Amino acid sequence: DEAISHRGAPAPRSVVATDQGVFFVARDGVFITNFIAPDLKISDAIDPIFLGETKNGYGPINLASINQVSGGFYKNQYYFSYPSGASTVNDTTAIYSVDTKEWTFWDIGFGSFFAESDTNLFLAGGVTDGIVRIIEESTALDDMGANISYELQTQDFTGSTQTTNNLFLYFKV
Repeated sequence: DEAISHRGAPAPRSVVATDQGVFFVARDGVFITNFIAPDLKISDAIDPIFLGETKNGYGPINLASINQVSGGFYKNQYYFSYPSGASTVNDTTAIYSVDTKEWTFWDIGFGSFFAESDTNLFLAGGVTDGIVRIIEESTALDDMGANISYELQTQDFTGSTQTTNNLFLYFKV
């Protein structure tokens, strides 16, 4: 079947599947796709970096090394690191907030990203040093040692066959 959008993903490490859709970096911008509708471009505000121009002091993407671009998604933000100017390794990171629709830039590049749901950490791998860094971590609220009271109400189920519905398999605080 022919796809609606004919755009490729020359930066395969930038492709990130989320509940918002699949984010990816192409040669002409950053897009979100659901594979049914046309790709949604989210990088209009930073288009100059895809056209060989500087944007707010941040260099353009080195399209000759676009295969080095890496991406990650954490707390409704899409991160992608890219090689700028003549660099062949990622040295700049752009962050898009799904909530505010705004872009932020960092003067540091990463080779990979990883969101760890069980520890609620967002990690990034260094490009040249191999060091894994914590980019973001949750700020957990503390109950100061006191018990947290709760009441869990479920529906009563009858029967013990395999077709009986069970409402909660797990409970996580």
